[in-house]
Amino acid sequence: MTAVLDASALLALLKGEPGAERVAEALERGAYLGAVNLAEVLSKLADWGEDPAEAQARMEQVGLLGAAVEVVGERPGEAALRKLLRSVFFKGMAAAVLEALEVAKRLGLEAEVWDNIAKTLKEADETLVGRLVEGSLRHAERRREEMLAAAELLREVGVEPLVTEATARQLGRLLGRELA
Repeated sequence: MTAVLDASALLALLKGEPGAERVAEALERGAYLGAVNLAEVLSKLADWGEDPAEAQARMEQVGLLGAAVEVVGERPGEAALRKLLRSVFFKGMAAAVLEALEVAKRLGLEAEVWDNIAKTLKEADETLVGRLVEGSLRHAERRREEMLAAAELLREVGVEPLVTEATARQLGRLLGRELA
């Protein structure tokens, strides 16, 4: 779940009030700090006896201030929507990497597969995205069969082929689709 934090959450975190741990955990999980009236926060901290300049410096030090601000849309929830869509890619990619490395380790090929993945990611650019999309559409049937064979290999070495089988299903959905 994605959270958007407000001034009250920020104050709880800064003062160590009840709920501060939950706010810190939410920030670690990628929560967004919504538009916060900094004057309100600093004024409240001053009321509680804190030096506003020191409080602001502390917020900057822990990364609560000074971050780039990007407007991502006019409708509420658009930033959270984009974060979740990005998560589909990154968490999915991480799951594929973990599954590949798990089977590679069982086959004594972990270093080689690690290097191959790292090299691919290092060289990745916009053309790779195009190749992934267009290649999957053009060669869905062959790639699906390849992933089904890979799933068998994973099962043979004792790795549950969760990502591999999901990839085969996704490629099956692409069969017969035209390039956009």
